[in-house]
Amino acid sequence: MSASLVAQYLTDQGRTPVCFDTDPLNESFVRIKALGADAVALLKDDAINADEVDRLIERILTTDAEIVVDNGAASFVPMSRYLVENNIAELIESAGKRMVIHTVLVGGGNTVDTTKGLEAILASFPPSVKVVVWINDYFGAVEDIGGVFEDWSIYQDNRDRIAGVVHLKQQSQQFGLNIGQMLERKLTFAEALADTGAFMTVPRQRLTMFRRSIWEQLAAVV
Repeated sequence: MSASLVAQYLTDQGRTPVCFDTDPLNESFVRIKALGADAVALLKDDAINADEVDRLIERILTTDAEIVVDNGAASFVPMSRYLVENNIAELIESAGKRMVIHTVLVGGGNTVDTTKGLEAILASFPPSVKVVVWINDYFGAVEDIGGVFEDWSIYQDNRDRIAGVVHLKQQSQQFGLNIGQMLERKLTFAEALADTGAFMTVPRQRLTMFRRSIWEQLAAVV
């Protein structure tokens, strides 16, 4: 969902991105047809598919556009290891581009595990790689004894690395229902808001409000 939101935001700003879906399980990104994402067979026999990843990196280096790559939890570790071992961040920087990793902290009992993922990213990738942290309170509040995320030590100690924070706040039942309907139909906001047959006026207003809240946050970090 985060990859989709970033791609939609860039498109709405006239910065049409080139999108890739490397998630070996869900392929939810590529199913949103309006975004035109290409599927990448990231894994082969449960190991990294080096030829496919190399082709992906080649396209990133030679494409004159912003790139959005969706990577799922199942392949996050091998993909990250491959990028670090081959110093891909330096290659991307040498091509006049910058690498930004978006990572999600999830509430509802998953905060500790997802925070470890953030810690691993900060420890493994070079300082030139910036990080955007998404705080997803959908399944419950992302909480820590240090209070809100911006007060946590991991944020305070890495403020130069964290390019920004995007909050996905818990929504009311009706907001959540309409957002879920849009996601289930694999629609972008633009498509959903134009579909007056599937979404009545008030549901479209809810989607507009949700989009506005995310776009305002992304404007500061993307």
